[in-house]
Amino acid sequence: MIEAVRRKAAFWWSHHHSGFNDRQQKLLNRLLDAEPEGFTGGMTLRKAISLTKVSRATAWRDLSELVEQQAIEPIGEGRSRAYRIHWPSASESLAL
Repeated sequence: MIEAVRRKAAFWWSHHHSGFNDRQQKLLNRLLDAEPEGFTGGMTLRKAISLTKVSRATAWRDLSELVEQQAIEPIGEGRSRAYRIHWPSASESLAL
């Protein structure tokens, strides 16, 4: 439990400059709260739409921006694509 809180705090600290919108913060918190096992099946576009109550285009844009900002990373391809938290490697962490 303490480790999960520590990792969540470290994630937010490493992304404090990112300027996530409220929907993106909600998606990220949902993924972070599911750690360390991960969100079942990852965060899919369909789950993002359901969670944030927005259109497909808006949810896609939010997820794409999170990938660009290296907050999440894609798993799989095409219709089965899902997303999980991107935990930086040790060398990436040192660059922050």
